[in-house]
Amino acid sequence: QNAAFNGGQAQWYGLSLLAHRKFSLPVVGRMGATARYDVLVDQKNGGGGGGVALNSNGMDTADGFGIGADCLANSKASGGLGFQCKGAIHQDAALDVLFYPTQQITVKVEYRHDWANKQVFLKNDGSYGKSNDLLATQFIYSF
Repeated sequence: QNAAFNGGQAQWYGLSLLAHRKFSLPVVGRMGATARYDVLVDQKNGGGGGGVALNSNGMDTADGFGIGADCLANSKASGGLGFQCKGAIHQDAALDVLFYPTQQITVKVEYRHDWANKQVFLKNDGSYGKSNDLLATQFIYSF
């Protein structure tokens, strides 16, 4: 209720697709591969909502949700607060390679590319861009 950036109702919808395949290679052993695509349309009332914490400028610098930096700058230049700005359409695609050296251990390597229709991803230099790339590894021990 009233959790969007402009104080209105926060509403969004999305879609997630995932495909996973396990296989075995002679030298490496048991492996897996995963492909995932996600889209979240969070445009109404400047984006935001439960679990999406927008800062006072209407941005979620950790995940790329919220309004775009260019819309906010244009609004402030005109004396506004950015409340007319729409939230971002956020998408990502991820490719994972998994290794299963034992029954309890999984090692995962992931490449993920996020993009949005607005400049919502905070860069190291303090500016904002429309995309972000991530390379990550996980070591999972199940017991």
